[in-house]
Amino acid sequence: MSDSLSNTSSHEIRNTEYNQEGSTYAREREAPWPRPPWGKRGLAFLIDAAIATAPLAISMAFMMHHLIAMMAYLDLPPFYQSTPLFYVVMALFYLGIPWFLFFGLCRDGFRKGSPGKRLFGLLVIQLDDGNPCTMKNSAVRNLLMVLIAMFHWFIPLLGFLGLLVEPISILRNPQGRRLGDGWAGTMVVE
Repeated sequence: MSDSLSNTSSHEIRNTEYNQEGSTYAREREAPWPRPPWGKRGLAFLIDAAIATAPLAISMAFMMHHLIAMMAYLDLPPFYQSTPLFYVVMALFYLGIPWFLFFGLCRDGFRKGSPGKRLFGLLVIQLDDGNPCTMKNSAVRNLLMVLIAMFHWFIPLLGFLGLLVEPISILRNPQGRRLGDGWAGTMVVE
């Protein structure tokens, strides 16, 4: 090892190995923020997903319960009759779709991040200036996840396989950035 390299840290040596022709991978290696823990990030995602899908899940649970009860010939009035429960469930369903789209796309652009990330001390930042993610960046960042989730509703098996795309991209990226982070120029930090 030469004298010029003996005074450099192993972090600097690793970065010089990847700095070939200014590649994107090299710039990602130089980011000063560490990769957030998997457990915190996964639990934050589950909380955010529950918030995004709660109205749809509740309304669909009521609809499925009533449908199964009708099929079992229980003495229940038809669900489609004008009952207050019918209107509540249908309102949840029809308001749940725009809520899912809004929250799913914009959740990281809220003032202090999404509820799940806030709970676990995580924040999505913009790599260019280190500021918190904007609504626009959040929408770009989360577009793929929302599209995959919607696809999952229509073709469950292929949608499930699509849901593996983002975790695999997080594993492969040295800074734990998923595809949406690359598109939006963002990163999750602790």
